[in-house]
Amino acid sequence: MNTTDFLRLVWPSTGLYLILVPTQFTDRVTGQLVKSFRHFAFATIEEASNYALALANDRDTPSDVFFALGSVKEDLTRMRKADRDTAGKKVRGVHKSGHDNTQAIKAFWLDLDVKADPKAYATQAEAAVSLRQFCESMGLPRPMVTSSGGGLHVYWPLTEELEPEKWAHYATILKQLTESWGLKADASRTADRASVLRPVDTHNWKTGSPRTVQIMVQSGPQDTNKFLGRLAYLAETINLPPVQLHKAQHNVMQVAGTPLAGTPLAAAVDIEAMNEAAAAGAGYELADPRKAVMKCQQLSWQAANQGLVPEPLWYAMIGCLRHAKDGAKAVHFMSKQSPTYDAYATDVKIQQHTDGGFAPTKCSTFEQHNPGGCDGCPFKGKITTPLQTTRELVQVAPPVVELATDAGVVSIALPPPPAPFKRVINPMTGTARIAMTLGDKDGSEADVVLYEYDLYPSKLIYDERESRYNVVIHRWLPKDGWKEFDVPTGKLYDRKQLAMTLGDIGVLPDLAHVEDLVQYMIGYIRDLQKAAASSTIYAQLGWRPDMDKFVLPDRVITATGTEPLAVSRNIVNTLSWQERRGSLDVWKQIVATYERPGMEAHQFGFGVGFASPLFAHTNFSGMIVSMIGERGAGKSSAALSANSIWGHPKMGWADRENDTARAFVQKLGVLNNLPATYDEHTNLDGDMVSDLCYMVSKGQGRQRLRQSGEAAENHGNWNLMMLMTGNRSLNARLAAAKADSSAEAARVFEYEVPPNTLRKAEADVAWGPGGQLFENFGLAAEPYIQHLLKNQDWAKDRVRHWVREVDRLAQVTSGERFWSAGVACVLTGFELANGCGLTNCDVNRLLDFAVKVIKGMRLDVEENTRSPVGMISEYVNSNLRGLLVLTSDANAMGVAQVQHEPTDKLRARLERHTGKLYIDRADFRRFCSKCQVDPTHVMRELQLSGVLLSKDTRIVLGRDTVYRTSQTLCWVLNVNHHSLGGIGDVAAVPPLAAPALAAVP
Repeated sequence: MNTTDFLRLVWPSTGLYLILVPTQFTDRVTGQLVKSFRHFAFATIEEASNYALALANDRDTPSDVFFALGSVKEDLTRMRKADRDTAGKKVRGVHKSGHDNTQAIKAFWLDLDVKADPKAYATQAEAAVSLRQFCESMGLPRPMVTSSGGGLHVYWPLTEELEPEKWAHYATILKQLTESWGLKADASRTADRASVLRPVDTHNWKTGSPRTVQIMVQSGPQDTNKFLGRLAYLAETINLPPVQLHKAQHNVMQVAGTPLAGTPLAAAVDIEAMNEAAAAGAGYELADPRKAVMKCQQLSWQAANQGLVPEPLWYAMIGCLRHAKDGAKAVHFMSKQSPTYDAYATDVKIQQHTDGGFAPTKCSTFEQHNPGGCDGCPFKGKITTPLQTTRELVQVAPPVVELATDAGVVSIALPPPPAPFKRVINPMTGTARIAMTLGDKDGSEADVVLYEYDLYPSKLIYDERESRYNVVIHRWLPKDGWKEFDVPTGKLYDRKQLAMTLGDIGVLPDLAHVEDLVQYMIGYIRDLQKAAASSTIYAQLGWRPDMDKFVLPDRVITATGTEPLAVSRNIVNTLSWQERRGSLDVWKQIVATYERPGMEAHQFGFGVGFASPLFAHTNFSGMIVSMIGERGAGKSSAALSANSIWGHPKMGWADRENDTARAFVQKLGVLNNLPATYDEHTNLDGDMVSDLCYMVSKGQGRQRLRQSGEAAENHGNWNLMMLMTGNRSLNARLAAAKADSSAEAARVFEYEVPPNTLRKAEADVAWGPGGQLFENFGLAAEPYIQHLLKNQDWAKDRVRHWVREVDRLAQVTSGERFWSAGVACVLTGFELANGCGLTNCDVNRLLDFAVKVIKGMRLDVEENTRSPVGMISEYVNSNLRGLLVLTSDANAMGVAQVQHEPTDKLRARLERHTGKLYIDRADFRRFCSKCQVDPTHVMRELQLSGVLLSKDTRIVLGRDTVYRTSQTLCWVLNVNHHSLGGIGDVAAVPPLAAPALAAVP
C-alpha cells in the first residue's frame, strides 16, 4: 500500500486535506522558542500525497511530514494567525470561540508511544501484544497498524465518513475503553478531532536519522454502523460513565483580580485536580503503620496500654492509621488487646471516618486528648500528623532503555538510583522527579525534592577520539520531552563548572541542590559501572588495528557477525550519515549497469568503493582516482555509487575548496579506510591540486599534544582512495603550475570518461533526483566486509598478484607504483564483490582498460614535465634582456666583440666562440624555486649528461666589455652539447664592432 492508497483509506471524501511539517518561532511575549506546524491545504488526496512525499524525500532538506486525520471546511493556511484569532477560527479543530473547521472524519485511531516512560511501552513488540489483547478483550476488529518510526499508529478506517460531533462522541467511548482496560494509548490523541499523525512512506527524523513510516498490519475499512454499534454496546456493558465535556481548565492568567489577568496564556493548570491531589497527599507512598507507631510517642503508648485508652484518643488513632498502608488491619491491631474490643464496632468507626472524608488526625489533637504525651518528641513542631514521620514519596520503576543487539532491539531496566536518592512520581505531570531522603540527629527523616523533572544517566561511553569517558544523560522537560546529552564525566567533579554543566543541558535546579543532584548522578554512574561495561565511540571508521574488525557508523563487522554501535555525533555531523535503507537486490540491479561493455570507465570509478579498504594492504597511505569528461557523462553517478556501498550516496563527499583545511582533514580521518569522494574538482587551482595530492597520499592528520606535552594518539590518519570528478584534467593543472609535477602526477590515476554511454532517462531512474540509489544504500557493506574478513590472507596475496601483473603488462616504473597499487585494489575488490554475489564484473576486461590508461597517463606526464635542459632554455629565454653574447676573446686593447648587449641586470654570459654559457647560480636557483623545481636535481642531471661543466666558477659576467660587474658564482654549461642545440643561436643579431680606442694626445 503506497501513500496515496493509505490516505484514501483513512481520509473522508469531502473537504480539504491538510499536510503539515514541524516548524518553530519565537513567542513575542515570552521570547521563548515555540514549536508549531506549517499547514498546506489541498483539494484532492492525490495532490496532498504527492506533496507529502516530495517533502519527505527532498534531496537536500528532507522533513518530518504529518497529515490531519479530519478534513477541513475552509483553507485558513494562508491567513495570518492574528487574523484567524480575530475571526475566531483555527486551521484545524475547534477554536475557543466554538467555531469548528472540521468537515468530516472517516477513521478512529490510537497512538501507542514507545519510549522510556511509565505511560508508554518499552518496545514496539510489547505495544503490539498489548494492542492485540485489548482488541480481543473488547471484541474489536483487527486494525491497520503502522510503525511511526518510534511507536505504533493504530487505525480503524470506516466505510462512511462521520460528522465531527458524532465522531467525537464515539471516539470518547474508545478513549474510555483504552483507559479502563489499561492500554497505554496517548490520551491526547484518541478523541481529538484535530489530531495529526505520520503518513506511510515518509520518515521520522526525531532521533536525527531517518526511520521509515511503514505498515505493519494491513486491514480494510470497517462497516461504520457495526463499529459504532460495538462501541455503544461496550459502553453499556462495561458501565462506562456517560460521555461528557471535559472540565474547564483554569490558570492564574484568567483569575479575576490577579496582576496578570488578561495576559496571553503560558500554561494551563487544572486547579481542581491540584487541590484534590494535595489533599490526598499526591506523590507520597502510604505510610508504614508500624514505623508510625514506633516513632510517635502517642501511638506507642496506645499500643502498649490498649486497655487504658479513652475513646476520644482511640478515635484519634483510627483517624490517623486508617490513612496508612493496610490501615484497617493496623487499627484492629491497635484495638484488639482492649477488654472492650469489638471488631464490628471498630469497622463501623473506620467506615464513619472514611465516609466523612476526614484528613489524618493532627498531632495537636493527640496532645489535646493526652496532654504531655508529645513532650520530648523529636518531631514536635516539625510535623502536623504522626504519619509524616514515615511518609515517603512514591518511587517510580527504574528507567528502561532500548539496546540494539544481534537479536534485535531489547529493553533493559537500569538499576534504581543509589540510596539516599530516588526517582519519585510527580503527581502534576505523571512523570518522575528526583528526590533524596534526609535525616537529622534526632532520627527524623524526610524526602526532599531536588529537581522537579526526570533526569538519569543510562550508560558510560568511552570516546576514543578524546580519550575520555562520557556519560549519556536522559533529561525530560514539559515542553521539550526527552532528550539525550553526552557529558564528559570529568565535568561532574569540577565544582566551578557544576551549575554551568547542568545549565548547558537545560537542567536548572535550585542552587542549593546542585551538588546533591551531581552526587545523585555520580552515585548512579558508579552503579552503572558495576552493572554493565561501557560502550565505545570509535574515532574512525574502517579497520581496527588488528584488522579483524571493521567499523561502520552504526555497527562493527566481524567475520562471524555484527556488533551494534551507538552512532557517534561526530560521525553524523562530519559525514551527514544516515541509516542504511531499501533493498539490496534493487541496489545490485542499479550497479549492474556498469557491467555492460563500454562502461569500464564508470565501473572502475565505482570499484574504488570496494578497493579503498584494500588499500591498507599496499605500502601507501592514499591516492587519487580522477575521472574527467564532459558534463553529464556519468562521473558523479559513479562516485555516488561507490559511496552507496557504505551508506548514503553522499556520505564520503569532500570539498577542499569550501571546507576548512582542518575540516577536510578531519573528514578523511573519520573515513579512514572508506572511500572519499570529491565531486567537481574543476575550480581547484594548480597549487591546491598539488597540496591535495600530497595530503591524500601522506595519510596523516593533525598531530595533537596532551596538556602534559606528550603526543596524543593520532586518530586523524587514513589509508584510503579518493575518487574525484571534474571537467578538466588534474595533471594538466599541475603542469601549468609547476615545471615538474611528476611526483604529484604519480599519485593520481586519471582517465577520461566517454560521453553518451547511457540514455538520460535510464540514468535518472537510478541516479537522478529522487532516484533509486537514494532509497537503497548502505546494504552491501556488511556482506562485502564479512566476505573479505573470511578471505583476508587471500585478499592480501591477490593485491600483490595484481600489482605484479599490472607492472608487467604496463611496464610500470618505480615512480608509477601508486598506479599499479590502485588498479590492484580495484581488481581485487571486484573479485571479492563477485565472490559474495554483489557484482558480476569482468575483471580481465577491466584490467585491459587500466593498462591502457596507465600507458596513456605516462605519455601525458612526460609531456607535461619540463626536463633539466628545458629549465635552462626557459631561464635563458626569460632573461634575454639580461644576457650578454660575445663572439671573441678580448683584443689587444682588452675588449671583446659583443653580439648582444644586455639592457637589464646582467644574469648570463654566452661565449659563442668558446661554446660556454655562464649563468648566475643564485638567480637560477630562485628561478627553479619559482617553478617549484629542485635545482639540485637539475644540477645532478646536467652533470650526468655532460651539459654542466662547472657548478661553482667565479667570473665577472661583464669581463672584457664595458659592462663591468662584480664577481658572480656561476654554472658553466656546454652550449655545443647536442641537447642544448639552438642555445648558441639565441641572439640572432648582427655583431657589434669593438669600441675604438680614444687617441692619445
